[in-house]
Amino acid sequence: MKDHINVLVEKSLIKIDGFGYVALHDLLEDMGKEIVRQESPNNPGERSRLWDPKDIQKVLEENKVSYYC
Repeated sequence: MKDHINVLVEKSLIKIDGFGYVALHDLLEDMGKEIVRQESPNNPGERSRLWDPKDIQKVLEENKVSYYC
């Protein structure tokens, strides 16, 4: 597992700080968010994750969550 993580660090896809925290490259993070958004572009309540405040507000106001981990 350590070798796989080192490959990601060497390719600048992730960074590990002095405390051991992992940070994704911005483009990789954006790509992941877009993949999740495409799960259900018009209904955020069906997505596996929410981070956009507007989507979160819509789901909470409509009380419509259909995806549970």
